[in-house]
Amino acid sequence: MANRSITDVQDILYEVSLYLNPDHYTYQEEIACARKTLLHSALACRNFARPALDVLWNCLPSEKPLLELLWTLGIVLEVETEVSASGPIYTYPYRGDPRAHPRWKRFQEYSMQVRSITLDPHIPREGFIWEILVTRLRGDPLLPALRKVTLSRESSFYRDGGASVPPFGNDKTRGALWLISPSVHQLSVSLPEPGFHVRRPAVQKIVELACSMAPDLHHLRVRTLWPINLGFLHGHKRLHAVTIYTVTNTVALEPLTTLPRLEDLSLAVGGTFPLRLAFQRVRFLALRGSWSRLNLFIDETDLPQLRSFSALVIQRNHEAQVWYQICASCFQTLSIKHTRLTTLDVKCRNNVMSVGHIGLAHTAGRKRIGFQRMDH
Repeated sequence: MANRSITDVQDILYEVSLYLNPDHYTYQEEIACARKTLLHSALACRNFARPALDVLWNCLPSEKPLLELLWTLGIVLEVETEVSASGPIYTYPYRGDPRAHPRWKRFQEYSMQVRSITLDPHIPREGFIWEILVTRLRGDPLLPALRKVTLSRESSFYRDGGASVPPFGNDKTRGALWLISPSVHQLSVSLPEPGFHVRRPAVQKIVELACSMAPDLHHLRVRTLWPINLGFLHGHKRLHAVTIYTVTNTVALEPLTTLPRLEDLSLAVGGTFPLRLAFQRVRFLALRGSWSRLNLFIDETDLPQLRSFSALVIQRNHEAQVWYQICASCFQTLSIKHTRLTTLDVKCRNNVMSVGHIGLAHTAGRKRIGFQRMDH
């Protein structure tokens, strides 16, 4: 039997390609490099084509690859229009169910690979083609295996060098949000970026609409320039991890206390705390803000199941004595209220103190706190 090359073993090639999954990287430069490497691998070797393309389609940087695939297969046509910041406009020239198209199954071979996608909700005009296709699928999702969606302006960078585009605000279309499937478990919203003007009601509408299209959400991350009303989260009973970057007071957080499975909570706190909140199941808490705000939140919030606390302190420079008093007050509150805390991690703007496995126990009527310092 002739000797086989390592490139003949598809299982190995799949494992190698998985290391280049763009979803495993954080920085845009690394993501772009991973995608470029996967593409070159698919073009350079026939045996690499299928594993590399499967991973490449697993994580899409925008809806653009889907649009171009539909156009390449002749399922949609490009409309001749004047050059605009929002790029080419597509239309569906047929009547009836798109699944009747002879090349629709070819499109499904790729669309069923998509697990993660970044969408730009600021461009409603492209949404018309998604609205047409999704509604004619009669309830079947366009991306049936989709698990993670990121909403941000990043996906519009390819359009005319990242020129500004009209903000979301057309009630007649959901734009790229039509691509969100009920199978989505993780939603990340980052709107808008500094320097990009979007009206506050439009941002609220985007977040509400996106969440309504993903009823089975497990993880939610919202980063906005303004605080938003979280009342729409009442129906998301399976949410167990929530990150909110803009919180002005406890009234805004009250809807989160109704989530029965919420265990992981991350907040950027500010403003006032007129209500005393209770998170019955939260085990992991991460806060960002000034020492005074963090201390007030810990003191005014009931967290009976808390096991891990981390804080990123944003504070003006003070003398050492002032820092000592503020820190001591915060740690004293933690030691009194949360005797079963096992992990504490505090990071400050100018210094880092990381503490792991903090043990709290009662000794002769007093609480003993043991710190295991990890120097960096």
